[in-house]
Amino acid sequence: MDNYTATVINQSIINNDSKSVKLDETCKVLLSDTKILAHILKYVVDELSDFTIEEIQEIIPANINHEPVFP
Repeated sequence: MDNYTATVINQSIINNDSKSVKLDETCKVLLSDTKILAHILKYVVDELSDFTIEEIQEIIPANINHEPVFP
């Protein structure tokens, strides 16, 4: 593989990693908003379907954005 091709491939990997990191950060910010997260939980988690959005927001920890996320 010539140097130009290797450079293009490496740059592509770096750009894709950067986009992935930005996407992860954006998702984390959105999901740390308790109102957004409460809406998602209400319609995705069967056990919470009878709760109001406000009730669900109250049970979400205030420091949710500091909780580690594992794949």
